[in-house]
Amino acid sequence: MIRAEKGVPDFWVTAMKTNEILAEEISECDEEALKYLKDIKWCRIDNPKGFKLEFFFGSNPFFKNYVLTKTYHMIEDDEPIQEKAIGMYIEWFPGKCLMQKVLKNKLKKGSKTKSQLLRPKIDKVKQKELKQTTNANGDQFT
Repeated sequence: MIRAEKGVPDFWVTAMKTNEILAEEISECDEEALKYLKDIKWCRIDNPKGFKLEFFFGSNPFFKNYVLTKTYHMIEDDEPIQEKAIGMYIEWFPGKCLMQKVLKNKLKKGSKTKSQLLRPKIDKVKQKELKQTTNANGDQFT
């Protein structure tokens, strides 16, 4: 007996794509992974002030984690201002990291490949030592 999944198929990716601000941030690659998103939970944190988002995923071909979290620290002023955002380490399956790009290059004489995979320039030992990294937007990942 085949058991149908409850809920609206691709609910979260559809909801995100219909939001004007979020839609601009979702690439085709992201969209494929977001199809596995099952739920999002929010909770307030008091020290430091802010909130945490938890993204619950079903089994997927991109990463091992079932829950991804992102914590936002806020500065209270006339209007709340984001001080920093801290994401968690994602355990990508080999070749499935959505943060890597494949560049297509014209073949040069003597070249054996048509594309080149750009990887973060961190060796495996250094990567294990890193407990926290920051991207270009100032978001931190632990």
